[in-house]
Amino acid sequence: MARATQQWTISLPPQLSQQAMRLARQECRTKSELVREALRGYLARQNVLHAARRQLARNIGKLRLRSWADLERVMGRGRAGKPVRLPRRPRRSVRRRGRALRRRR
Repeated sequence: MARATQQWTISLPPQLSQQAMRLARQECRTKSELVREALRGYLARQNVLHAARRQLARNIGKLRLRSWADLERVMGRGRAGKPVRLPRRPRRSVRRRGRALRRRR
């Protein structure tokens, strides 16, 4: 009959091990429960991070980001709960003028 769980053997630095044992005693839990909860939390954060990266990759064209400053501005406004204003695209005439200036040089 197969086990419902798998055993792992891990090694921890002494200080981390002492902190984990102290926390397990304070919360009246086993070390295994503590490690399982920590691993679940880590995996959940990683799933959220990967989902955010996928969404950003899908929507990068819609955001019209031209620099890191644009990205930081959009992220900062989103965190603050304010509506995000996307950067305006330069008008076509401005872009043409810039090309004409570059050609003259």
